[in-house]
Amino acid sequence: MLKKFRPCLSVNSQAPGADLLHNSGTIEFNRALLVDPIGIPRNPFLLLAALEDPDLPMLSPLSKYLFYRNTINLTDSVLRDCLESTHVAINSIRDERPTHECVRFEIERVLGEHTFNLQFTSEAELIWAGDDDEQRGESIDTAISLLSLADRLAQLHPFSVEELAEFLFSEANALLAMHKRSDSPDGYITDDGAFVCSIEHKLVSINGFKLDPKPTLEDSVHESYITGAGACAKEIDRDEKFSWIEILDNDTRSKMDITDIDMANLGPGSRENEQLYLTAELLEWHYGRGRVESRSCNDLCIVSVLFGAGVDWDPDLTHRQRDFKELDEFPEECPPTHKLILSRSGTATDEEMNLMHVLSLLAETIRIRGLS
Repeated sequence: MLKKFRPCLSVNSQAPGADLLHNSGTIEFNRALLVDPIGIPRNPFLLLAALEDPDLPMLSPLSKYLFYRNTINLTDSVLRDCLESTHVAINSIRDERPTHECVRFEIERVLGEHTFNLQFTSEAELIWAGDDDEQRGESIDTAISLLSLADRLAQLHPFSVEELAEFLFSEANALLAMHKRSDSPDGYITDDGAFVCSIEHKLVSINGFKLDPKPTLEDSVHESYITGAGACAKEIDRDEKFSWIEILDNDTRSKMDITDIDMANLGPGSRENEQLYLTAELLEWHYGRGRVESRSCNDLCIVSVLFGAGVDWDPDLTHRQRDFKELDEFPEECPPTHKLILSRSGTATDEEMNLMHVLSLLAETIRIRGLS
């Protein structure tokens, strides 16, 4: 469980000063400042430096916000820079592999002068093998700045650690849904070691006429069963033809005018003979080109907040922060200075608690300023 909400202050440690800045560079200097976020406005080195240059170019947008937070020097511009450079992101620790999806598709059949639009609703269940990281999404292609969340974050304040975490989880999940790589179905009949998939196809309507009961085909690698017209499930091969008319009950056939069709003219030698039949393989083919109605994935359990990402504020390009080198979304000279990782099952570290406190301060400032 996450800890109670309070900043973790530095004990018996010297405030970061000129020596650290000159020896380790601006990124390490700003990281050190966040050990005691409340103490930043009282930092002796920064107080002297501000007299010489109030712009304090050695400070990241986040540090500058914290230094000027309770002063008239905190302009809307400084605050916006801080919010725009703070991103709620989904990066290397996520699992967007679908576990269930619902797909709709249609198949047209023409018998004589009659056209029949067969509408299917199909549901796939996907069981993934193991937790191989290579099977997970790893690019940082879904990130949103805190500025875009300013209104909702301000409305949430005051909040507990748990409430803030749930807010960020909710925003990240919504973000992930917006940036799905494709609307194409993921499921297909396989047992190739990566995942096992089975699909249940239901014929829900014909030409808009809703069917009840709905003929059903349960399809998987090893067996396929078809049920229709109130009969028991019948096992068929995946390439075995079955008549879509024969799986309808008599009442449905009568209402659809199917009983008026002269089946004698649809014998094996007829060009329209194929219009009478479907196969499990054909349904799967249409499924793969259907419209995804819904998709469920494993719950997102980890999100991250990147502070200072992508903002060109660092005057010292000789010192690079290696921790975030894999995040190639951002230029090498503009890496994040801090990274807050939130886990539903983990315990927040002291550094993470400080960053959570910073988010609380930002929410309070947004609420007071009315900035969005």
